[in-house]
Amino acid sequence: MLSVLKGTPLYVWGIFIYFVFLGIKALKTREVSLFRLAISPCVLFFLALTRILKASDENLIFISLALYFLGVLVALGVLRTKSFVINIESKTIKSEGSSLFLLVFLSIFTLKYYFGYRQATAQSSVLLYLESVLFYFISGVFGGRFLTIYRAYRLAIRNFKQGVVASLTL
Repeated sequence: MLSVLKGTPLYVWGIFIYFVFLGIKALKTREVSLFRLAISPCVLFFLALTRILKASDENLIFISLALYFLGVLVALGVLRTKSFVINIESKTIKSEGSSLFLLVFLSIFTLKYYFGYRQATAQSSVLLYLESVLFYFISGVFGGRFLTIYRAYRLAIRNFKQGVVASLTL
């Protein structure tokens, strides 16, 4: 196992450090612009789309899309009970700190690292499918989280323009 860690390319450790950095930042309550909230879901969406377009198996394409949208629906359902503090003037959203993102980022890294290693050494198609299932679902959850926050943001702007000032809970 130590030889595997030693043989890991330097850029992989950079990605790991970046994920830890993002996860630690997410522990604190902070105000974030809508643009910054969109970065991770957009990157994951385009990575998922690229992988889907490269796939040659129609069943795999269908399953990938279904898993992505299942992740979106799960996020929409789970986050419906969350409340967000939206500052319309500064166009920011106050996000409560949570260890969930640190766990998700580290889980993604660990899964990709493990499956990448196993794929390189074992060439198992089952591992490739399992990694794909997890990737598309997690990507969908990030997309659904952003859609929930964006929807709340748009609703708050509409209410503000109509003179309605109230707490917004979806």
